Amino acid sequence: MRLLPQRDNQKPEEKIGERKYQADVVVVPDSPLVGRSLKDAKLADGSGFSVVKLKRGSEIIRGHKRLADIELKAGDELLMEGLRADLLKIKDIESLDFKADVHLADPDDGKDETTIVEGVLLPRSPLIGNSLRSLEFKERYGLQVLAIHRAGRVPKSISSARLRMGDVLLLQGTSADVKALERGNLFNIFGGVERSRLNRSRAPLAACIFALAILAATFKLAALPVAMLSGAFLMLATRCLSPEEAYRQVEWKALILIGALLSLGAAMEASGVGKYLAQQLIAIVGAESRYALLTCFFLLTVALTQPMSNQAAALVVLPIAIQTGLQLGVDPRAFAMMVAVAASCSYLTPLEPACLVVYGPGKYQFSDFFRVGMPLTVLIYAIASCLYRWFGRCEGGSPSARSGQGCGRMVQCSNSLSSGPA
Repeated sequence: MRLLPQRDNQKPEEKIGERKYQADVVVVPDSPLVGRSLKDAKLADGSGFSVVKLKRGSEIIRGHKRLADIELKAGDELLMEGLRADLLKIKDIESLDFKADVHLADPDDGKDETTIVEGVLLPRSPLIGNSLRSLEFKERYGLQVLAIHRAGRVPKSISSARLRMGDVLLLQGTSADVKALERGNLFNIFGGVERSRLNRSRAPLAACIFALAILAATFKLAALPVAMLSGAFLMLATRCLSPEEAYRQVEWKALILIGALLSLGAAMEASGVGKYLAQQLIAIVGAESRYALLTCFFLLTVALTQPMSNQAAALVVLPIAIQTGLQLGVDPRAFAMMVAVAASCSYLTPLEPACLVVYGPGKYQFSDFFRVGMPLTVLIYAIASCLYRWFGRCEGGSPSARSGQGCGRMVQCSNSLSSGPA
């Protein structure tokens, strides 16, 4: 059963690394192509790529027949379209050169070998809405933009076209510059970058350290933070991981976000805002409609997790959900687990990085994610509700001793998170 419609522009050969790109190419001075037509220069049909338009000064020439017979001049700019491998053949033609970000491809004057990679623009990248020319992309990041892939054609020259979420750029530069761009969380880089070789000789030792840390926390031989930090220290001490590699893997933005939201949770607890919002929600929905309250928290968390990260959405809603459970006199773990499950339902939009990876290459539309994600979200909600009903988390009546103990542990955990070390 097909969930999404078959689109004409979705060709099977356009896989990762084989999708069609558009590139700005300029005819260099003293080129032997000057005075020859595209047809005579074998730049039309049969070359593996096609010329979409030609720009000569302020004049723009389109149309297959007109372009095939027009004589080339020095400085002509050609918008060419083709597969990655075919467009890269242009680098071997001395008469043509890429002109993507208003700078011709410089020869490699460094010691590091250049590499060609593909990068998809992430949804929260500050580059969205800016052109390569205004960003001074090459000077800032040290990478040459050879071509761009977009579901629709680029309306202007590539250097002046505003970048969109999901655009795939064909980039050339050193491995160091590519890795620096990837660490900046601007692009998701794939294809062409040589990854560091894995130290497989220490893999069994690393697995044992990880297992010991998990077992120590599971059987309460040590607190979870102590067990995990001890495992990390052993990884460094036994050289399973270098300090530089560990530092590169730290998501500083996520740490700052979680720290700020934990402070928000502590403020909501200390000021009574969480308790007040819980009381207002109970007054609107009704104390008898506990499944309706669970549904409200599920919908609120799903709505917040689309533009936000799932951790941020959960930390915002969790204090209110816990206070609601306490106000009703039931185990708040049911509300907390519903919030945790809902925070993972972030596939209604392509804003999640995992969804964005396939958004551009797959030529999906924004509505495709909603069309497939909505039934899946409803299914997850139904399963979660049935599980909570099965385990009796939301049954009416006074809480049992087990539920009372659960409430105490939940409040203690919430307070410890909110008032943790700065």
